[in-house]
Amino acid sequence: MRTVSRRLLAQVFVEQLLKAPQNKAQLIRSLAAFLVEAKQTNALDMVLADISKELASRGHVAAEVVSARELSASARQAVTALVQSATNARSVELSERIEPSLIGGMTLRVPGRELDSTVKRQLQLLKTL
Repeated sequence: MRTVSRRLLAQVFVEQLLKAPQNKAQLIRSLAAFLVEAKQTNALDMVLADISKELASRGHVAAEVVSARELSASARQAVTALVQSATNARSVELSERIEPSLIGGMTLRVPGRELDSTVKRQLQLLKTL
């Protein structure tokens, strides 16, 4: 079986996803089957990163927020607006994860960027002074 570049695989996946978003589950199964058959499962994380970057380049950004507590509705809206402004995204899919060890603040991740404004990070920076 011929090897396909991750970026080409991401481009084709995103094109199909944007054409028929209702077929998302089938597309994911097809991608997984392809990676298994091509013996490229070790590249899964990189393929997913390439898909995120490809989606972002087309105005659809998946962002992850990690915070010590659940975000309020107004904080969620502010984070979404920040992501749209910083990336020129038409749409933002925000996933949230709670990690109490952060103490306060949040970490925001979008493809290729990360903003860490947690109390934990600020304390770590103080330690290095």
